[in-house]
Amino acid sequence: MADIYDFIPRELMILDFANSKITRAAAPHDLFTEYPYVVHWLRHLDVLNDEQASSLLKAAEEHPDRAQAALEQINDLRDACFGLFTAAARKQPLGAEHLAVLNRHLQEALGQRRLAAAEPEGARWEWDLPAASLDWMRYPLALAAAELLTSDQAGRIRECDGCYWLFLDTSRNGKRRWCNMKICGNREKARRHYERTRKKPAAEQ
Repeated sequence: MADIYDFIPRELMILDFANSKITRAAAPHDLFTEYPYVVHWLRHLDVLNDEQASSLLKAAEEHPDRAQAALEQINDLRDACFGLFTAAARKQPLGAEHLAVLNRHLQEALGQRRLAAAEPEGARWEWDLPAASLDWMRYPLALAAAELLTSDQAGRIRECDGCYWLFLDTSRNGKRRWCNMKICGNREKARRHYERTRKKPAAEQ
């Protein structure tokens, strides 16, 4: 089968995966509280196609215990990625516990890779995934996380000053502060303007 990230930049996809859980905002949220939410989220990111998403949802309905176990595995990887990317954004050492979790998923993922003949010549990587697996998507996700953390892009992982969203700073000077200038950037500018105006004496306003 094709890579899970054939149609979306790997570094953006894995950061969005980590962003499904935000704990430091005014309104903390976790989008992965139920297995179907994971499938719909990854379909929204184009990580899964319609056929894959439908197949996973049907299998989860037929095997709720397996779906719950898959959810726990996916969240285990997601939480480790969130911790590792947050540390990278803050220029802190990566946590040993989170690294151990990622390495465990990564080891499983590498065991599911195989070489296949490519056209017209050479070879290409393919996935040799377990039959009836409900959490196979974590293998490519683990690889994407490892690739980002070992790339030059790791130094450009940022944590939004406005909403704590993790994002990749692609600005020329590498000093971008907000995940979205039109939303978080303008909101922060408006807040600062309000604070300056509020502190001025009435005669100066």
